[in-house]
Amino acid sequence: MQTSLERQALKEISNQEKSNVKASTTVKVKELKRVSSDYSDVGYPYTEERGRLTAREQINEQFKEILFPYSSNEKSILEEAIDLTFHEIESDEEETSPEDILEDTEQESSYIDETEVESYIEEKLKIDYEADTTVSVEYAKDIFCHMKHLENRLMPDYGYLASRPFHVLEMRTVVISWIIGIHYEMNLLPETLFLATNIFDRFFSLKNVAISKMKQIAMAALLLASKYEEIHPPSNKEACSLLGEGTVGDLCKEETYILIVLQYELGWPGPMPYMRLLSISDGWDADMRLAVKYFLEICMLDPRFLSQKASQTVATCAYTAYCILHNGNWSGTLHKLTGYHCANVAPFMHLLLECLQNPAENHRCVYAKYSTRISRYISQRIHEWIRMNIQVSSPGPYM
Repeated sequence: MQTSLERQALKEISNQEKSNVKASTTVKVKELKRVSSDYSDVGYPYTEERGRLTAREQINEQFKEILFPYSSNEKSILEEAIDLTFHEIESDEEETSPEDILEDTEQESSYIDETEVESYIEEKLKIDYEADTTVSVEYAKDIFCHMKHLENRLMPDYGYLASRPFHVLEMRTVVISWIIGIHYEMNLLPETLFLATNIFDRFFSLKNVAISKMKQIAMAALLLASKYEEIHPPSNKEACSLLGEGTVGDLCKEETYILIVLQYELGWPGPMPYMRLLSISDGWDADMRLAVKYFLEICMLDPRFLSQKASQTVATCAYTAYCILHNGNWSGTLHKLTGYHCANVAPFMHLLLECLQNPAENHRCVYAKYSTRISRYISQRIHEWIRMNIQVSSPGPYM
């Protein structure tokens, strides 16, 4: 039996141990908090003025042998990668003129742009076509024929141009230019832009649209096209804020009305499948792809090209790009895939060259879009070639 004095002594010893544990725990927590705040970017580090290293320096000293297992005179792989990255960033910041690109068009750029991504996709497609049986190459001819059928059936009625006054057609060009800017701002796919223009023109050919409503109809067409083509389309709220007028409900009503008028037919293939097929077959370089895209958007702005099918427009742009960039040396693949000889599209090539002569008047927004470094200044280079090599007489007003 323990006496009362023994029990009291044991109780005091227990309390003392508890207080010691609590005190040591408190000290440890404070130390961890100090290290945590010391490691942060906005903390109050314990500098060498107080006779100790910062927590970041302590960690670096601990793991120095792991992170940098080389001598002080040698650089680790990590350090070399960092130096290379900074070198590339500094080289990107140097100014580059169109003349520099003209002198060495074969030099690879140090940034990733759309042309490099498309080149990778095309190489991937080549491998997939040979190795993947799910691509169903045996049905390629049927798919191609179906695309031809759709591009014929879902063309806008070109006859409506004759019943529209000239200022309405001019307003169409202004609205399409605005849509190109919105499309570029939203970073959407090229297919979305061409499908939006097709939806707008088909609706415009079936219904009389007031000039005050053309901008809203164009935005609704862009939303429909993005929901058809994009994985993550922009929201109606975002589109309404860019439009600057109306409400989200108004845009939804306009989308519904357009779908009813067009009978929910949005399967127009557009020019991009033909362009990519030609690019894979003929092995186009980055300049060729950018030039054809530039020409396609110019054709989209001018109502005189509405009478062309999508495949015919691609043939026109491809032949023109070959004439400018490769002195007219095109392969027989171009005729086989599009079905058009150069003579078949010569009048539209003449019309396209006319549009290229005065970019400030005909297609200022597209010219600015393709005069950036990421587009390899292709519009400036083509305009310089047009100015120095060719003079085109105007074929006249809208047909």
